[in-house]
Amino acid sequence: MSNLSSKSIYILGISIFLGLSSLGYFLVKGVKTYKQFDRSVTVKGLSQKEFKANIVLWPIKFAVASNDLNDLNKQIESNTKTIIEFLKEHKIMEDEWTIPAP
Repeated sequence: MSNLSSKSIYILGISIFLGLSSLGYFLVKGVKTYKQFDRSVTVKGLSQKEFKANIVLWPIKFAVASNDLNDLNKQIESNTKTIIEFLKEHKIMEDEWTIPAP
């Protein structure tokens, strides 16, 4: 260390000081930028508009289980008749509903 002149020691000290100072500056700046990401919120809009409906689809489903095919068909017919009676009681006309195949 005795071979180094005082001028080169000052230059080395100043270089280390400037390097550490710039490192601290960039670290603080990076942390501030990183924290700003937590403060921002991205919002995508939702647009709504009401329309008067002229058609409504109400799927009415029921399940029947049996080991006998004839008994199964009778239960399906019975449940279908119950649903049809309900629809007629509530003044829903026959041309407004359909019965799909089981």
